[in-house]
Amino acid sequence: MSEQWRDVPEWEGFYEVSDRGRVRSVRWGRIMRAAPASDTGYPVVKLSARGKRRKIFVHSLVLQAFVGPCPAGCETRHFPDPTRTNVNLSNLSWGTRAENVRDKFVHGYVVKGARNPNAKLNEAQVRRIRSTDFSKYGTTARLARKLGVSWMAVYDIRSGKKWRHVS
Repeated sequence: MSEQWRDVPEWEGFYEVSDRGRVRSVRWGRIMRAAPASDTGYPVVKLSARGKRRKIFVHSLVLQAFVGPCPAGCETRHFPDPTRTNVNLSNLSWGTRAENVRDKFVHGYVVKGARNPNAKLNEAQVRRIRSTDFSKYGTTARLARKLGVSWMAVYDIRSGKKWRHVS
């Protein structure tokens, strides 16, 4: 199937975007170079016309041109391929924040448990917390001090709010 081109919304007559995520200048007829944004890694292009200049994410341009404006409560979703540079229309959609978070789990981008660099406990310690008979051991606060965490952390583990993935 051949590449389809559409005007970039708000930049009609100046720029076009393709369903493959390429942006071109109408005036010069050339494809623009999309550079990864330094803070996110998503490709951006610099658009300039009528005295205004903006850096815009390419995935946003593709969706706006081919699908329409972003619905309230939605954001760009890269799925099924999570690669930030894959800005093909077939890989993009407007989705909710919850859908994007679920996608992170599907692709293994969520770092849980001891793999999280901020974790103070490991799975063995969590199992110990869950198996401890506090009537014999003492208070939640005492075990928390021994493990170097807050009493609330121990409470959340025992109640199932935290470390749910550890049985």
